[in-house]
Amino acid sequence: CGMSHNVSRYATLLNASGRPVRIENCHNAWPDFWTGECPMHMYRSGGDITPNIGEILNEAYGTVDFVDLKQTRSFPGCWAYPDMSEVGNFQESPSQLDQERTHWGLWCIVS
Repeated sequence: CGMSHNVSRYATLLNASGRPVRIENCHNAWPDFWTGECPMHMYRSGGDITPNIGEILNEAYGTVDFVDLKQTRSFPGCWAYPDMSEVGNFQESPSQLDQERTHWGLWCIVS
């Protein structure tokens, strides 16, 4: 995430260094689904989340559009993921542990 919006250019520069670098595209662009070009190793399939179980479920459902196709948009070397984990950030409540476990389990499945 940040000001660097040309992921392809930075991928070319970083890969030219000869050192292994994992490139993540926060939400500046997705891979080119027509050509298959994917300069990053992983990219976000949705927007920012908060420690809210409703938002987390929506982000998890949002990943279906990337994998439920004949030609998947998330594949080895170019993984779509639904944003960072919010485990540990939930509001203290009687359901906190259940919500955090649900969130972690979903992220393990869809990431």
